Amino acid sequence: AEADGFTHDLRLSVEEFQRRQMTIPFRSYVYLAFASGRAARAAAARNMALCQRILDSYRAASPEAKAAHAADETLVSRVDACEAYPDDRARCADLLILLLAGHDTTALTLSWILSDLAAHPGFQDRVRSALRKAAPEARTGVPELAAAVKESMRLNPVAATGSLRKLRDPLRIPDGRVLPAGSTAFMPFLLVHRGRAVDRAEEYVPERWLGPDPPEDQLMPFSAGIRNCLGKALATAEIYTVAADLVADFEFALERAPTPHYNLTRAPKGVAFRVRRAA
Repeated sequence: AEADGFTHDLRLSVEEFQRRQMTIPFRSYVYLAFASGRAARAAAARNMALCQRILDSYRAASPEAKAAHAADETLVSRVDACEAYPDDRARCADLLILLLAGHDTTALTLSWILSDLAAHPGFQDRVRSALRKAAPEARTGVPELAAAVKESMRLNPVAATGSLRKLRDPLRIPDGRVLPAGSTAFMPFLLVHRGRAVDRAEEYVPERWLGPDPPEDQLMPFSAGIRNCLGKALATAEIYTVAADLVADFEFALERAPTPHYNLTRAPKGVAFRVRRAA
């Protein structure tokens, strides 16, 4: 029940965030005049309270349990131990971000990968063959798997609208104009990945990642620099591990092709598969 409540409240909060940050910026000043805005604020408060309960539960744990957390470097132990936070509200804000960022992004990325492979059975067979030739512990390093993962993340980055940055220094853009220091810059990953510099940008071409000079500078699904996604390593490990196991053992065919749907994350809405164990 608590998980369902978190998911429900998360949806309300995310929808309001999208309205205020992406669609109607001035709504930030008047959102409480709307029932949906008030519901979103209450939902955000409930989820912050949930994060406080998570923190309190960790603090109330036995010394042995805390030692196990510390040994595993769990997120809650790291957040609790970090003295850079001014108070628990800031700690809970980061815990909520971690819960939000890890809630569906990895699952949606896997859905896009499987959808693309199902739509391109020839390359799916190629990936499966390469996976089966590799030792089980080496499957996540198979180049054909990496090509499938990278091409799907290029075509359909889950964080499609990218991220916001406040510029510390002036930034000259290609048309000669200069964004002054202090400006807020917005860089949509979907546009970067499908820009004019990308060959056959609208097509699924996983082979581009298998050549001698793969276009790594045209791929940034986790952003870049010191403020990139802090869950990148975990998400990458999960994506490669799960995709390798699924594609090695099962064949995926499209029963219904996805429709891209954006609500903070870019999801393959409506996708349906026919799945059978591979021979």
